[in-house]
Amino acid sequence: MEVGPRHELRDDSVSSSPYVLPQRLRWRASIRRWLVGLAFILPALVLYGLVVLRPLVDAVRISFYNWDGFGPPTDYVGFDNYRKAVEDPLFWTSLKHNLLWIVISLPLGVGLGLLAAVLLAGQIRGRTILRTLYFLPVVQASAVIALAWRWIYSPEGPVTVGLDRSGFGFLTNDDGWIGNPTWSLPAVALASAWAGFGFTMVIFLAGIQSIDTALYDAAEVDGAGSWQRFRFVTLPGLRSVMTTVLVLGVIGSFLVFDLLYILTPNGGVIQSTQVLGTLLFYRAFSHNEFGYGAALSVVLMLIIFALSWIYLIVRERRD
Repeated sequence: MEVGPRHELRDDSVSSSPYVLPQRLRWRASIRRWLVGLAFILPALVLYGLVVLRPLVDAVRISFYNWDGFGPPTDYVGFDNYRKAVEDPLFWTSLKHNLLWIVISLPLGVGLGLLAAVLLAGQIRGRTILRTLYFLPVVQASAVIALAWRWIYSPEGPVTVGLDRSGFGFLTNDDGWIGNPTWSLPAVALASAWAGFGFTMVIFLAGIQSIDTALYDAAEVDGAGSWQRFRFVTLPGLRSVMTTVLVLGVIGSFLVFDLLYILTPNGGVIQSTQVLGTLLFYRAFSHNEFGYGAALSVVLMLIIFALSWIYLIVRERRD
């Protein structure tokens, strides 16, 4: 008969232990931690909402109006602006130029960045200075880079003069290399690849430094040369980094604007360098077609979102 009360006293002593918080106190502590975390991220959320989310919502809303940029938008046209984009030949030409930009600029930028990273990962003299020099164009203003390359491609510049003296003067005209409709887009893409390969180099360099040095030592013991170590150790170790660099390069190719706007205004000769970014700018701010420009920006956003979504799926499957 004493067993029952004895067990009840043991249960009561456990429930009243100071080390076991009541359910209500645990909920209060959890809510307090959540509020503290919210207080830390609230300024960033407010800034993100004002700078990113609100303009995004406004762009989508304006894309359904025929608006010239003056006064509130009132002429609702539904999906006419998107239908206009699909029926606009210049839209498809601009999209083709974006894809051509990827074909030209991405291999150059990735190749130069990987080559520089592999060379600077070794023990070479003056590698700190070389890293700084290679990364210097990344921190330069786009206007400075554009003006420098405008001089390089000018009729008096080294590229045009070199082509003339080498017997390839037919590639240029009186306006220099960027004045040729055939070569103007590759010329600007080359300048963009030169300006951005330093960033790619830094990413690859961080990836190379994260590879276990024991793999290189084992490969060297097995008699592998420099090319074999690069092919069978470095490249497999940079697989995830390479995926990230390629996706960022593709997204950046759809966001290109500043170099094209400065080097080849108004889309270049016979629209030879018109891309989606410059097209929506000219439609909105030069022709006061803000509704159509907003629709083009939404289309560009959807393209970038789709590419980012594909990248996340591929990365998760690999992980």
